[in-house]
Amino acid sequence: MNTRLIGGEMPHWSEPVESRARGPVLGALPAAAPGRTLIAGPHDPGLVDRLALGALTFVVRGLPDAEALARHYEHRIDAEVLCGDLQKLAGDPSYDQILVLNGLDRTGSTETADQAWSASLARLLSLLRPGGRLVLGLPNLVGLPALLTPPAPPSDAEWGTLPEDDPTRPASLERLVATLRDSGVETTATYAAYPSPTAPTVLLSERILGDPELRGFTQSVLRRALVPESPMLADPRPIVARLVRQERASSLAPGWLVVATLGWSPAERYPDALVATGDEVHRVDRDGTLGWVRTTPSGGVKPIPSAACLHDALLSASRRHDVPEFRTLLTAWQTGRLSTLPADAVLLTPDGTLHPSPALPSSPALPSSPALPSSPDPSATPSSSEALHRFAAALFDEGAAHLWPSPADPAEVTALLAEMAGRTDVTPPATPLEPLPTARETAAARDRLTIELSEARAQIAWYERRLVQRDAELVRANRVIGALKATTTGRAATVVFGSLRTGKRVARAALRRLRPDE
Repeated sequence: MNTRLIGGEMPHWSEPVESRARGPVLGALPAAAPGRTLIAGPHDPGLVDRLALGALTFVVRGLPDAEALARHYEHRIDAEVLCGDLQKLAGDPSYDQILVLNGLDRTGSTETADQAWSASLARLLSLLRPGGRLVLGLPNLVGLPALLTPPAPPSDAEWGTLPEDDPTRPASLERLVATLRDSGVETTATYAAYPSPTAPTVLLSERILGDPELRGFTQSVLRRALVPESPMLADPRPIVARLVRQERASSLAPGWLVVATLGWSPAERYPDALVATGDEVHRVDRDGTLGWVRTTPSGGVKPIPSAACLHDALLSASRRHDVPEFRTLLTAWQTGRLSTLPADAVLLTPDGTLHPSPALPSSPALPSSPALPSSPDPSATPSSSEALHRFAAALFDEGAAHLWPSPADPAEVTALLAEMAGRTDVTPPATPLEPLPTARETAAARDRLTIELSEARAQIAWYERRLVQRDAELVRANRVIGALKATTTGRAATVVFGSLRTGKRVARAALRRLRPDE
């Protein structure tokens, strides 16, 4: 397959891997459509292969990327690769589906670096046939990761106008939907993408994010998806849990994904959520009879209980100083078959029953019996010790360490939690967990250590003052004793005391002579 140059191509530019749309969640979107599909911008070939599309047309701006795509699809006669600027494409509506999963920011070349977002959208819609489908991603410039990521120098790809300086670029999901509607495109599905707009592992619809019944499920899913892998200003997991409670998880999502049609099209049912665990993708929908259900890759349907996330329930009880409630939840968790699962992977129903989170279908198999092992293998993964230790570390990471004034570190809190739960076989791991690479928690730890250091210095100063006072009192006592010995009464008392001591020695010697056996 040959690469066709359309103008505006960049012969020495290749898109960074992190900027390419990828991941099994995007590959699980219902993207099959009859006819031709245009894929604009950098996309991972593995993602496109998952979609099982028909005739394909790629348009990328970097020549090395175009040549790599041509080699990957050289066996397909219904695929073509175009290299250049999106604006150079002919305006004939010849595509039944257009996929721009990582946004429009990477469809223009250096020749049109200042092209407005609205102009790129207009060019895409001019290529779409009536009734055709558009699947469009939009990174959120003020999403949670963007707010918590430390400043970085501009990358090589940021040669043009910054996206936030484009007044035509939608600033919210609501504005994106309105812009598409004004362009004659009706939105049929919208999603908040976590933890990354280009490689999400979770897609959540507005209906799920706004349903109180699934709040625990949503918190569990997002807590598991937002584990920091690089230095951040703060741990995003407690923040996203609060966003879910305040119904702001969509507005501060890292990105959004919309599925829209140009004009009339047959009604299609899109999932309310897609959750990836490894290479498996689970679909969440609302069933008229069963309520919220999860569909497994094998086709099985399982209901999702209306429950709270155990991790947040434990933190809430701890912050309220409700020790009985905290002990009850901790004991139920650690004396049941879910003791090896992390607290954020367990759901708590209103009747106190614990369930594994549907967000973790690929987690290791649970014990068939609730009986606790007498001598757990320390090398087993996961383990109750690890689960407890991770929760103990979360108490420090999420600002609840002050509720445990006696223990000094997560290892001691782990031992305390094990005692509270009645677990005698749980010991802190030999290798402590690495602290989260977050600046806010580092600053909080610094402030805590500063306070502890000042208190230690105050104690040392107090002990030093007491020692000086004791020395002064001893000197004064010695002076008083010396002065008393110099008086007549003192000398007489000394003579009498000396005589008494001499008489005592004589009496002891006489007794020894009377009792020679001793």
